[in-house]
Amino acid sequence: MLEDDFKRVYFTANADIDADGMNGQSRDPGTDKRLFAYAPGDHGRDALKNAGYPNGNFREILVCGSSNRPLVFNGGFHSKTAYFREEKKWDDPDRYLDSASVPYIVVEDFIRKRVGGVVLGCRARVTWRGASVECVVGDLGPLYKLGELSVAAADALGMDSNPRTGGVEEHEVLYELWPGHSAIIGGETFSLIRR
Repeated sequence: MLEDDFKRVYFTANADIDADGMNGQSRDPGTDKRLFAYAPGDHGRDALKNAGYPNGNFREILVCGSSNRPLVFNGGFHSKTAYFREEKKWDDPDRYLDSASVPYIVVEDFIRKRVGGVVLGCRARVTWRGASVECVVGDLGPLYKLGELSVAAADALGMDSNPRTGGVEEHEVLYELWPGHSAIIGGETFSLIRR
């Protein structure tokens, strides 16, 4: 990770695909079925094990009810992103960023803690093989995953966006972010969230 004189933070890494926040807000254009990151029977776009379900700390990713079991909405589990819209209720699918429609990147916690300025909600850009997409920093990830982006960001770059099999193994994806500068994507200005 490097930071230049303009407070731009940048690094080159691989690309894993993050499906979190995909809660049925978008539909598959071929089948018109709602898209979910995770679903009962492991029928979501991503594997349930990536949400820590059932043997991990799935409460960090899946929205759970009073019984501490994941809630099912319209046939899929409701999943979270670290970025959320405060004005939306906890069980509203639009509270979190829809990976299928919002181009976002995932920033590891060690980056968030070491840069000046607020990271969640800030402007970001991803470049791969000559294509770039403007993004928002929308999720936080573990130390072992340096490069991660949403399905929408991967689609915009022409990258395989399947969370189970897609992404890029080679460290050839450029990630840039501007902590403290709100992202503006599709007419929405994102609030900066200090965490």
